[in-house]
Amino acid sequence: MPKSAKAEERRASNGAASLTSARTTGNWIDGLDIARAAAIFLVLLAHGAELLPEPLRSFITTSFLRPGWWGVRIFFALSGFLIGRQILRILEARCRLDVARFLARRWLRTVPTFWLLIGIAVLLLPNQWSAATALKNAFFLQSMTSLEPSVFEVGWSLVIEEWSYLALGLLALLSTLIPAIDKRLSWNWILTGAMTLVILASIASRLHALDFLQAGRWESMKKLMALQFDSLAYGVILACILTALPGLQAPIKRFGWPISLSSLAMMSWLGGAISARFRSATEPTSWDWSWLAAAAYPMAGLLSCLLLVGLWNLSYLHLWQPFRQPVRVLAKTSYSLYLIHLPILKVPFLAPLFAISSGGLGFGLYLIASIAMGHICWLLLETPFIRMRSALRSAPSA
Repeated sequence: MPKSAKAEERRASNGAASLTSARTTGNWIDGLDIARAAAIFLVLLAHGAELLPEPLRSFITTSFLRPGWWGVRIFFALSGFLIGRQILRILEARCRLDVARFLARRWLRTVPTFWLLIGIAVLLLPNQWSAATALKNAFFLQSMTSLEPSVFEVGWSLVIEEWSYLALGLLALLSTLIPAIDKRLSWNWILTGAMTLVILASIASRLHALDFLQAGRWESMKKLMALQFDSLAYGVILACILTALPGLQAPIKRFGWPISLSSLAMMSWLGGAISARFRSATEPTSWDWSWLAAAAYPMAGLLSCLLLVGLWNLSYLHLWQPFRQPVRVLAKTSYSLYLIHLPILKVPFLAPLFAISSGGLGFGLYLIASIAMGHICWLLLETPFIRMRSALRSAPSA
């Protein structure tokens, strides 16, 4: 048996690592990688759906909420959960150097690659992107309170993520400046309380925004940082709960499949409910908008976290053999692929080829081209900074 296969079997037989200690013990959680691969595939499917044959195209684009919406929500839940674990360790250690390491590692993971791709886009299309627009995008300012030109159409989600990282880093820094908390308290519950306040404030901001948002309400509510500041909060709360209540991990392992299927069923219901209100011929009512702002978005965050919990015990060995390596590639290159897949659709010599291909061949070509280019970007642009980032990994606190 190949060495890699033996390692996989050993990891599967030992069970998944603790959700809150996986990174520190050297064991990775396959289920989170599979969730990441699923999320990027949903985004690819949503943006390439027009290349699919009927009736599949109509089913994906009109019958339910576009799958890309759920893909981004799963990404937010993943980021919040992984960042939440790191923030909890920093809060316990109360070390300012750890805060600096945290922010440096997060930004090395995402910012340099994004800057390089912006630079390439500006060089290739100098007449389309001004220096002012490029700088605004580079510092994640293009969708803070209003929708402005974005070099990459998915850049709005990076604005939400990067400013959330900064806010959590500042919160961790603040913890090092205040006196030690009462031992009867726990940073898990303090952080849970803080994230709950963030969620409530975000709901209030979305409801308030309905009074002045007119045209483009859907896009504004989905993309504006000021209205989506709670996007990562649900994942952070999940990390806090699983750290504070380690006894939950045994039933999670036992009921992983029912949890996954239940979350998928509820996500389908919520997607259908949103689609029925906002994709029908009837104009959405003020009640529909309020429901979206105050209920649908929080439910989406919670259901995405529930899906992560259900997938926790899933191993690559549970996948059909031919799917294992493609899923690994999707998970590994998901960030570059997320940034590059939409520009691939618009490449002058590729777009006509995608369009004229029939029977789903155009969609297949789009997938192959996107994944290949995403892998090249990962190899050339991401990998050097991933190595730098690894050097900044903080040692476990004593």
